[in-house]
Amino acid sequence: MVTDGARPARHLAGWWIIALLMVVCSGREGVAQVDTFTTLSEVDITGNRHFEKSVLMELIESRESSWLSWLPWIDPRPVVQSRVRTDMLRLASFYKDEGFLAVTVDTLIERKGTKVRVAFLVSEGQPVLIDSVLVRGDADVIDPGRMETRAGARLTRGALEEDRVRMLSALRDSGHAFARLEVKTAIDPDKNRASVAFDVNAGNRFRFGDVVVRGNRNVGAATIRRGVTFRPGAAFQQRSAQDARRQLYRSRAFRSVVIDFPDSLARDTTATTVVSVSERSLRSVKLGAGYDTQNQLNGSISWTHRSVFGGAQHFRIGIDASAILTEFRASLTQPYVFGNRNWLNFGLFIRSRVKADEFRQTEIGGDIAFERNIASRTTLLFETGGGVIGFEGDSLFVEFVTSFIDDHRDDFLDPSDGVFVRVEARQKGALFQSSRELLKLTAEGRWYTPLPASSVLASRVSGGMIVNLSSEGEIPNFERFFAGGLASVRGWSLDQLGPKDRMGTPVGGKSKFEGSIEIRTRLGKYLGTAIFLDGGQVDPQFNAFDFGGFAWAVGGGIRYLSPVGPIRLDAGRRLTEDDTSRWQYHFSIGQAF
Repeated sequence: MVTDGARPARHLAGWWIIALLMVVCSGREGVAQVDTFTTLSEVDITGNRHFEKSVLMELIESRESSWLSWLPWIDPRPVVQSRVRTDMLRLASFYKDEGFLAVTVDTLIERKGTKVRVAFLVSEGQPVLIDSVLVRGDADVIDPGRMETRAGARLTRGALEEDRVRMLSALRDSGHAFARLEVKTAIDPDKNRASVAFDVNAGNRFRFGDVVVRGNRNVGAATIRRGVTFRPGAAFQQRSAQDARRQLYRSRAFRSVVIDFPDSLARDTTATTVVSVSERSLRSVKLGAGYDTQNQLNGSISWTHRSVFGGAQHFRIGIDASAILTEFRASLTQPYVFGNRNWLNFGLFIRSRVKADEFRQTEIGGDIAFERNIASRTTLLFETGGGVIGFEGDSLFVEFVTSFIDDHRDDFLDPSDGVFVRVEARQKGALFQSSRELLKLTAEGRWYTPLPASSVLASRVSGGMIVNLSSEGEIPNFERFFAGGLASVRGWSLDQLGPKDRMGTPVGGKSKFEGSIEIRTRLGKYLGTAIFLDGGQVDPQFNAFDFGGFAWAVGGGIRYLSPVGPIRLDAGRRLTEDDTSRWQYHFSIGQAF
């Protein structure tokens, strides 16, 4: 006897069987001969003459199975019909964007048992070349010599779009707030030739009008207007609006900032500015914890208020603790002081530092810093501070710091292109011409260059020197230079490269110079590798810049590319003779530099 509840179950099971048979028996020709239960053992691209295979492979999603797929926990990559078809379209679209309008892409499928080889067969054809380029209309501010689209070049979508954006930017930076530009192409497919015309409608020249603020709740409109880098009545420039958006973001009070100039609000030659903001949470608590071979177990807790007095004042109070540094700090940042590019920072701190378990120092004090944003990524910092070392009244210190930072990296956590430069001068002592005065000069440069095969060449040079300004006394241990560690010369552990006393304890030096070269390669979405060469030295006087005394280390590592930054494991081997182990291992979050 079958109950009423069993009939639907049996009926549903029948449909599952029919669906399974349809999948097994589906398509047997061309791409359809390959189903999702076969292993993709090889992917190849042939027929390409104008573009490297590595460039084309980056465009497609079909990937070969890992050579480790014989392991039970690593699944082989299957062949997916829809993915192969989509890859064909991607390759054809790429070639057409690059001027090869007659391109065709086919596939060759070779199957041996459960293993399948997929080859994409590219027939490029002849590229379409440009015969003539015309710029019609109001083009008084456009420089034809800077255009990528020119006679004799290939007709490419990228060059057309780049020239269109560049022309519009030039127009809008010269006051034409509502300029329009249209690109027209005429192609002769028989001759593979094309003519290009840029039709320009510049319109009137405008000046900035009133600033209208929308979306703010906790940050006053007056503060937002102070953050805008242009003033009503000034000649309209699009780059000024872009710079104003960056300055508003720097206040850390906003989740999004949109600056717009609606045509409907333009009266005569005045363009009204509409600043629409979405604020971040007014208050937040942040907890953090981690481990690395240098700081060991470390953690942090902080509380932040992003507009204490309604003017985007950023107040933070927090504690950071690790094996080598524990610090309590309270800070208040006031944006847009005497101008929209200036910040004023106030801080109070208590910090305890440890070096090699032999030296301990506790400081309590405060500081004031004036930060000037020279350009969007260039900052000048003036700071003065003071306090007491060891809670003793006779150990008063005062310091003055000047820093220059120029940061053009494309990513803060894992850069692949750009340059970073930092130069700093620090004067510290009791207060000029005391027995504990010093001048510390440091500089660092980092360079990042993309390489083929999803690789990046990263290099770094840093160094510094300390001038003793006192008539007597030595440089305090915590002010001296040390080298070695996960962000230094990786063949040594923390601070172990450099001068030591008779007991083998590092004592540091008055000068330091070090550098690194590293090649970072991505292996898929989440994994990466690195090989590196590190070198450097620390000298008791000022001889660290003599390459003859450099200590060298080579090594490599693996990276897990997590959302919070690369998690890395490095192994460095010393090339310079040393009494201790020649291998050193480092585990940390974040790149070495």
